[in-house]
Amino acid sequence: MVYRVSDTPNLMQGPIDARRFYESKKAIVAQITLQPGGKLEKHSSKEFALLFVIFGKVRVEVGDHSYELEQDSLIEFPQNILHSVENVGDGVAKVLVVKIK
Repeated sequence: MVYRVSDTPNLMQGPIDARRFYESKKAIVAQITLQPGGKLEKHSSKEFALLFVIFGKVRVEVGDHSYELEQDSLIEFPQNILHSVENVGDGVAKVLVVKIK
């Protein structure tokens, strides 16, 4: 089966485009595009998650720690830990999020 980001609706408004294009009993996969200054506010998830930077520069806060990630970087989010993602670059940033159930 082939899944395409373009076949799914945007779940956000404003400077963020978030599209959940795959979901099964084992995983959820979403692509998030952030315009410069766009930010996903702190939130948590019951699933363990990975965030991979496709392109751009983002600041990721996980608990009390802050990290700057660029293209081809990966970070993990433990379950039930507050985290946020902000585009701190001059251009658009795109990330892939994989939640493992």
